[in-house]
Amino acid sequence: MALITIKHRMDLDLELLDATTGIGITDSRVVFYSDGKIFPMVRRQNGNYILIDSPRLNRQIRVEIYGYEPTIVDVNYEELDEMRPLIQVLMIPQITDSNFTSLWSIEGELPGITDISAVVPSAAPFSYHSYDRARKMVNILNPHKVELIGKDYGLIHSDGLSFEAVEAIELKVQTKLMLTELLEEEFEVSNPIGRIIFGRVDKDGKYLLRVKASSTADKNVIICYHVDGKRRYQVLDFSNARELQLERRDE
Repeated sequence: MALITIKHRMDLDLELLDATTGIGITDSRVVFYSDGKIFPMVRRQNGNYILIDSPRLNRQIRVEIYGYEPTIVDVNYEELDEMRPLIQVLMIPQITDSNFTSLWSIEGELPGITDISAVVPSAAPFSYHSYDRARKMVNILNPHKVELIGKDYGLIHSDGLSFEAVEAIELKVQTKLMLTELLEEEFEVSNPIGRIIFGRVDKDGKYLLRVKASSTADKNVIICYHVDGKRRYQVLDFSNARELQLERRDE
């Protein structure tokens, strides 16, 4: 009997991540919609859902997961890798009666805003030790051997008012960040390094970002956002609030 080989092609991989932790969502209560109909995708490990042997059509996919805000994903194959068309989808947790005290929310409307992200200084698991410019490598202090999750980190400046966003090549080594680009500024030993948390912005200027509430005395969150092409920072203090808005600034 002749040997028959059947080959399959992966045509889309949606990696569903919790925006507050960066960890893959493994909850089975996930539903995808496209053109108003349920859109079948095959579940894999670590929050990955794939599409197999399907026409590569540009489309919008609505993702619904219990406990998370619904999210619209724009699939544009011209922007994806041909061999592995992967899209990371950041899902923002919903605020419910059961988790209200564990989440802080930054939401509102700001004309001209195009993106929003944050670093929580009190939750920063690492700190800066030294920088090897030739190798584009930051040596970090990680006394508790916390696992590096994701590739987007913020090096917090000494004044605690802003941070430099860096993209790291994912490594298993827990004492180094190998950067894709050179650092723009200098940092001091023990400056905190935190994972960057991303929010969402729509075309009408509505923004939403949620972070895990801190149990420490420091309730500050450093927000970075762009308005009309200008990068801005704000420090929001959640000592007496669970939901805050960005301040409108004219500079």
